[in-house]
Amino acid sequence: MRRIIVVWIGIMMLMGGMIGIVNLSTDAEADDGDAENSASKSEPTAHDPIYIDGNDDFIVGQNGVVSGSGTEGNPYIIGNWDINASNANGIDIRNTDKYFIIRNCVIHDGKDNNYRGVYFYKVTNGKIDMVTSYNNYGGIILGSSSNNNQITDCNVYNDSAAGLLLSSSNNTITNCNVYNNPYYGISLNYASNNQITNCNVYNNKKGIYLLGSSDNQITNCDIYNNSQYGIDLDYSSNNNAITNCDIYNTKYGINLLYSSNNKVRYSNIYNNTHYGIYNYNTELEYAITVTYCWWGSSDGPYHPDTNPTGTGDKVTENVLYDPWLTEPVEEGAGAEPEKKKEKGFIPAFEVATFLIAIVGVCIILLRKRKVL
Repeated sequence: MRRIIVVWIGIMMLMGGMIGIVNLSTDAEADDGDAENSASKSEPTAHDPIYIDGNDDFIVGQNGVVSGSGTEGNPYIIGNWDINASNANGIDIRNTDKYFIIRNCVIHDGKDNNYRGVYFYKVTNGKIDMVTSYNNYGGIILGSSSNNNQITDCNVYNDSAAGLLLSSSNNTITNCNVYNNPYYGISLNYASNNQITNCNVYNNKKGIYLLGSSDNQITNCDIYNNSQYGIDLDYSSNNNAITNCDIYNTKYGINLLYSSNNKVRYSNIYNNTHYGIYNYNTELEYAITVTYCWWGSSDGPYHPDTNPTGTGDKVTENVLYDPWLTEPVEEGAGAEPEKKKEKGFIPAFEVATFLIAIVGVCIILLRKRKVL
C-alpha cells in the first residue's frame, strides 16, 4: 500500500510540474510582448529632421537610428523622436532596401513650407508604427517605387495636401486614424495591390481617393463625416474590393468616374445626403457591383426606376445593388474571424489529454513491474 501511495504522489508531482512549465513559458512570452510595447511607448525626445539616403546611412547612434531589430538580421529602429518639420521633411528616407521601423515618433509643423512628416522614395521593407504626423504638407508619403512597406497604428491629421499618400504598390495601412485633412484623407495615386484595413477616415474632404489605382483592398474601415466623398474611384481605378466598411454622413458615399469591375460587399452605406453611390458612367463596362449591403433601410436603396419604394440612400444607373441586406452589417461579416491568442493560455482540453496520457503510460509500466 505504501508503494502505491508513493507512486501516486510521484505522478501528481509530475503533473503539477508540467502545468507549471506550461504556465511559465506562456507567461514569459506574454511578458516579453508587454516589455516591448512598454519600451516603444516612452516619451519622445526632440530631434532634428532625419535624412537617410542609401543603406550605408543606417548607423546606430547616427541619423536618428537608435538600435537594431527591425528584422531580417537585426537591422534598424528609428524611434522616440519629436521632430519639428518646419525646415525639412521630418523623416526623409530614400534608396534603401534595409529592414527598418520608424516607431513612436511625433512629426509636426511642416505645412507652411510644404514639408512632409514622413517621406519615402524608392524604399522597401520599411515599417512606420505608432507615428503621429500633423500640421504637415503631407502626413506620410510613400513615393515612387516604395513597395512592400507597412503603416500601422498611426494618427495623421491636419495635413494640407493629404494625410496618407501612396504612389507605390504592395503596401499595407492598418489601424490608422486619418482625419481633419482639408483635402485627401488617404490617397492612392497610380498605386496597385495595396491594403487599407481597420482604419478610421473622417472629417476630410475626400476620405479615400484612388486615381488610376487598381487591385487594392479596403476592408473593415469606418469612413464618415467627409465633406464631399467617402470613397472616390477616379479614372481607371479598376478591380478594387471594398468589404465590411461603414460609409456614411457624406454627400456621396462612393463616387466613380471611368472605373470598372469594382466590388462592394457586406458594407453599411447610409445617411449620405446626395447619393449612396454615384456612377458617372452609364456604359455597362463601368458598372459597379454592390451586394449584401445595408442602405439605411430594410427596403433597400432608392432608384426611381428599379426600386422606387426604397427609402435608403439613392443610387444612380449602373449600380448593381441586388441582393441587399435588411439590417446593418455586423463587424467582420463575410470575413474569416481572427483567432485571438489569450495571454498565457493553452486550451484545457489539450492539457487534460496530455496529462491523462502520462498517467495511463505510468499505470501500464507499473503494472508490468507488478507495483500495482
